[in-house]
Amino acid sequence: MKQSPYPNIFEGSWIWGSDKSNKCILSYEFYLTQIPSSADFWFSVGEFAHVYVNGMHLTYGPHPSSHGNFSINYLDITFLLQSGKNNITVLVAAPDFSLYSRATMPKGFWAQILIDENEHFATGSDWKAAPATHILDAAPRRSAGCLSVQSFDLRSHHLQEFFSGKSQINEQAVVLKKAEAAQFNSFSQLLFESASTPFPKIRALGLYDQVIPSMHIDFSTIYDGPGAYVATSYFYVADEVHTEVLTFSDSAFKVFVNGYLINEQGSQSFINDADPRWHKEMSAMERGDLKPMCSVKLKKGWNSLRVLSYADDHSRLLALNFVSLSRDEAIPYIQRDDDSDQGHLLAGPLNIPFPNLAGSLNFNLLNFVPVAHNPYADISMFLQACSFKAEEFVEEGSKTITLAPNQYLCYDLQDIRSGCVRLSVDTPQDSDVFLVFAESFNDGIPRSLHPLHGRRAIHIKLKAGSNNWEDFFPVGLRYVFILSAANFDININDVQLLALQTPESSGTKFECPDMTLNSTWQRSLSTLSSCSEYSYMDSPSGRRAQFLRDAALQSIYSMTATGQYDQAKNSLIEFSRGQYETGELPSVYPSSYFYTLGESSMYWVIWLQQYLLHTNDLETAEILLSTLKEVVNYYSFFENEDELLTGSVAILSSMIPDDAPMAPNTIFTSFNCLYLRMLSASSWVYSFLDLEEDSQSARDKMLRISKKLRSLCWDAERNLFVDWSSGGQQCGSYSVESNFLAMNAGIIPTNSLNDFLNQATLAEAPYLKLDFLHPKSPFLFDMVVQAATNINLRSWAFDLTRYYWGAMIEDELSTWPEFYDPDVAFSKETTSLCHGIGCGAAQFLINEVAGIRPAAPGYEQIYFNPLLDKMDWARARIKTVHGHIKVEWMKNAEGGVDVTLESAFSVDMIPQLKQRVADNSSFHLSDNISIIGRN
Repeated sequence: MKQSPYPNIFEGSWIWGSDKSNKCILSYEFYLTQIPSSADFWFSVGEFAHVYVNGMHLTYGPHPSSHGNFSINYLDITFLLQSGKNNITVLVAAPDFSLYSRATMPKGFWAQILIDENEHFATGSDWKAAPATHILDAAPRRSAGCLSVQSFDLRSHHLQEFFSGKSQINEQAVVLKKAEAAQFNSFSQLLFESASTPFPKIRALGLYDQVIPSMHIDFSTIYDGPGAYVATSYFYVADEVHTEVLTFSDSAFKVFVNGYLINEQGSQSFINDADPRWHKEMSAMERGDLKPMCSVKLKKGWNSLRVLSYADDHSRLLALNFVSLSRDEAIPYIQRDDDSDQGHLLAGPLNIPFPNLAGSLNFNLLNFVPVAHNPYADISMFLQACSFKAEEFVEEGSKTITLAPNQYLCYDLQDIRSGCVRLSVDTPQDSDVFLVFAESFNDGIPRSLHPLHGRRAIHIKLKAGSNNWEDFFPVGLRYVFILSAANFDININDVQLLALQTPESSGTKFECPDMTLNSTWQRSLSTLSSCSEYSYMDSPSGRRAQFLRDAALQSIYSMTATGQYDQAKNSLIEFSRGQYETGELPSVYPSSYFYTLGESSMYWVIWLQQYLLHTNDLETAEILLSTLKEVVNYYSFFENEDELLTGSVAILSSMIPDDAPMAPNTIFTSFNCLYLRMLSASSWVYSFLDLEEDSQSARDKMLRISKKLRSLCWDAERNLFVDWSSGGQQCGSYSVESNFLAMNAGIIPTNSLNDFLNQATLAEAPYLKLDFLHPKSPFLFDMVVQAATNINLRSWAFDLTRYYWGAMIEDELSTWPEFYDPDVAFSKETTSLCHGIGCGAAQFLINEVAGIRPAAPGYEQIYFNPLLDKMDWARARIKTVHGHIKVEWMKNAEGGVDVTLESAFSVDMIPQLKQRVADNSSFHLSDNISIIGRN
């Protein structure tokens, strides 16, 4: 992060619309006698903002913070100003519920404008405010759908009124408090400007229709405070049937059919959603206690349905889909009578500890209220109850298309991006449309970008005439499905994506004669770009947060593949600022509650070492030294007498066998190999800071741990590492994860290395003899590739890379998924289709195929060691903190290689070529490159 370019004089106050609002519109007019030569705009916001200058969208953001001190964000707005009247309008939001990826920051917006370095405008009572009435409070759903289904009502609101300052409902902004420098942290963030891109193609036109029963229960109409509420209904089926039931709820629930409990969620872990162990209310989603699917046998005739659900200010909805029934087979009624109105009976609250709710309660004594059945109470669940039939229909995205009732359009962006969809619609009467965001298009059905994140949907209420709408929170997508819920024709005029103008991938390039590798490079760049905005995201459709392991790996890959270093630095510092008192780092940032995985903090140390190797950033290293030492001390606390990490901390790891004993004396090979890798990285950082005593201490500990781990977990007969050892007894399983992490940690006995490779590897596809503990993924295959590269098994690593990532290319994946098995038919419905931690192949292509990797911090020295036995030529341009390095090499007829190497700064090049190759090679170097060392 850059040190703050703060104004010399702080002016203005924190303002908002009203005490009751969590979203509002703020607007300000000012006059200029001439177009200024410079205009700087600083602002800070409780959570999120869209900024418009003279009606033009400037930016959205920033990434949320977890701390009381706000970050200042800044932009140059000179190009949008004009002589005469100018208008700045801001659409702002503050958190309205706790979620681990949404910080609980107080509401407030502050801004200051500096014109030509002397004239100031700042937030205060002269700003106008209005409620953002067009953004309806989202049905707070954080369960398997994770993202709320957001509703917008355009019938009484026009955002354009605020751009011109002509809105008649503007009121004076509420001044919250004076803004002072002490309220802001010492770092600031340069935001990206936005740009709007049309969807180039309409992929399909089709019909949608509800085909399975979808029952939506909303306690809002009777809600009078937190407690357990009850809903009951009846439905008739003609024949006995066994069906799965999909239940979506954020909170604790129990579902009874015919008096029998068929599903429950959350009742064992908390009371009334307010466990005293946590400082904030938490949903079932946050507790990892989701149980959306169950099954039930329905009897012939009438069946009763009873739902008990905890409801509070943030969670009042529950929805069920009876997956194996048709819509007409289970229509809900409030009485046992076909002539009764559709709907449910609601009662509550009971206000007793939720685990005590059971069938023994006499629900018949409760005062039930009839509530009409609403098929759209949960849009996402309703859509999952629909069928989609696509017609062959390929048109330019700019063409106006008329939608008939129950028709939908699918627009194709032709790439995965993260942004806010914009829509222009004409309708003769008030009507409704639904939007669904998706990455894949299978038989006309919108498929989620991430199955655990659910299918994010938008409900827009349109006014008669022309409507212009844009989404509030950005979302990852390739396709947007627009569904008409009107009873008449409507016209879809224009669909665009408002996205941030991320910096050009910084000029880093790679090319070789192998088209599979070239595609691997391009798709890696696309994946990395899709999974980052102001910070790293695990998936563009996911929560607006950074997951530490994901952010660490994405950062390491991005530094090599795109030359982006500031974002790596920003995120390293952000995680350090979130460090717990124990020294552990949060696994998710920002986080409103304690969330951790056993090995997450280890990745931060590895990340720091790689950042310093790429940048030589001594200042940041000194800032983060205390964090590093606290992380090292945190893990030292869990060591046993042999300095190995035991099950007490490994139990939360994502790298250990699921069926292993979690006893205090269980030693996991993979977990302790990661620990060795972390200690190696910490030793390097200490040496970088001239702390040789600390560095040597870490190396000594690594030696002791390596010896002990070999004695406990190395099977000398099999020449493999077992997955775990407990009480001195080795288990009988030998996984890829344990053995290749051990290879990467350098603890395979040297005299057994060839035997180990014979046991663990194959010379042809699938290249691996051992089984994976976990589902195959690009992350795990990169771990294998790194391990092989570190022992100079580079040709084998090349073959594995081409085989695995090439298989994904053959499956026509435009980005790397979270999980992929080349030996199993790939399903786009079971995994995230865009995950940044799958991009390790890009680093392999630069470091090994092009042959350039840093030998000293900041690329002041580089190794040159291309994979000559796998490629005839390659070229690359690598962006470093000092400028670009360009390399191009080609085999020659004499058995050597002709190399052209250019650099924008002084570099020492260390060739690592075989002597016979070096003797027949020629080097064409720019003046500031020197060759040092021996082959």
